[in-house]
Amino acid sequence: MDAQGEGATSTQPTRRGRVLLVFPPAFFRLASGHLPNAGMEMPYTFPPLGLLYLGTILGRAGFEVEVIDFAGEPYSAARLVAAARRADLVGFSVVRNNRDKVTALIDELVAAGVERPIIVGGPDVTLRPVRFPHTLATVVGEAELTIVDIVERILTGGDLALAHGILFRDPTTGEERTGRPPKLPAELDDIPTPDRNLCDRDHYSLFGPRQRGKTAVVITSRGCPFRCSFCSRIALTQNTYRVRSPDNVLAELEELHREGYRFLFFGDNNFLIDRKRVLAIADGIIARGFAFRIVVAGRVDAADPELFARLRQAGVFLLSMGLESGVQSSLDFLNKGTTVERNGRAVRLAHQAGLFVHANFILGCADETEADLLATRRFVLDLPLDSIFVNVLSYQYGSSLWTEAHGRGLIADGELNQTATAEHGLARLPEARLRRALKDLLLRFFFRPSYWLRLAMKSARTREYDFMRLVARLCVQYLYAEVGNTLRKQATRLKAHIPGRQEERA
Repeated sequence: MDAQGEGATSTQPTRRGRVLLVFPPAFFRLASGHLPNAGMEMPYTFPPLGLLYLGTILGRAGFEVEVIDFAGEPYSAARLVAAARRADLVGFSVVRNNRDKVTALIDELVAAGVERPIIVGGPDVTLRPVRFPHTLATVVGEAELTIVDIVERILTGGDLALAHGILFRDPTTGEERTGRPPKLPAELDDIPTPDRNLCDRDHYSLFGPRQRGKTAVVITSRGCPFRCSFCSRIALTQNTYRVRSPDNVLAELEELHREGYRFLFFGDNNFLIDRKRVLAIADGIIARGFAFRIVVAGRVDAADPELFARLRQAGVFLLSMGLESGVQSSLDFLNKGTTVERNGRAVRLAHQAGLFVHANFILGCADETEADLLATRRFVLDLPLDSIFVNVLSYQYGSSLWTEAHGRGLIADGELNQTATAEHGLARLPEARLRRALKDLLLRFFFRPSYWLRLAMKSARTREYDFMRLVARLCVQYLYAEVGNTLRKQATRLKAHIPGRQEERA
């Protein structure tokens, strides 16, 4: 998008049509633990990489493309309607956190009398293909190999039944139909680098206003060879694992460095799987002298002093790992394929290498007891971790846990995400107890003087201060949100006891 906010457009000598791609408003709830009415609402802080990939491919094929990210900029119905009227086709990206907003934005276009073919796609509808009201089609799966054909068929009146990865309404009969099976890109090196100028980069920064315009997301692999029972991501990639070559990744990084990006988030499910490939990428970064600060995620299986040292030298400053639990039976239930001892060793090795370590934990596995909650709390507090997320186990559509529970009648057809609580028959402990355990662990972890002293010393030693500032800001926001939630609850109770209220309620 340009400085006036009218949107960036890819220009090609041959105009085949105008395509508008929209990411609707989306927020995630930090420190909510997958529980309703908990935590604090946070905006997305990264550009919509999926739309940028598709927009780039459409632009290279001769279409004029406009991308609007309402998760990065304030929502404007007037802006949406005006852009849709300029377009020949409108596409919306659907994720779990914006599903309702997609419907609302489509209704805005209908109410404004915008008559354009509308399609939707994205992770949410890939897991559960449905066609939204007033839309022509739903695009399923990774669409880099199919989007040009789909758009071309829609704009020229072609036969959509011949398109791959599509659920559509037959314009003649009105019936729901499907096209050919989705095409999964096998050679990721063949996919062009996304044109990040399709979005205004100044909308994005995880580390405050001073760092706006310097953050990019990079995907170097897709899928995961592991089969954690709670994870639905493997269903998105048809149980495959594919990688980009080191040379291909380094070519993109060179472009990003030249354009002034400095913070990179590697969005791979598990960047550390292939040690040889990871070392080749790290060595390439070091040899080229790129001045990046990089965040990666990986499993504890890859813990290796040499690997961690090389990553640190290449600019990696934050490593995120899914430790999940301090109880072995819970790790086994989640099919993590690791041990509590191995988890602890990985954290310590990363800490010794000068990496900041973030870990994810899950409470509420089927047979967890009070003693297990305490064991996980001790495990967390004993490790040299620099930040944590804590969630109550969620049975997510597409995961093996959801499939098994649905088969046993514990989850209904329309329940796409169900928390594991005693009330739902999915855990031994009730929701109220899990809420207390989640909040207790967060408060005990982040509000220890010893934690802040260690974090300050580590920041000074590594000369990395942005991460500590980020954690401090989020802690203040969390406290503010918790105080607000408490005051609202007290106000509700007070109103219920005001004289006359009882009569009104009766």
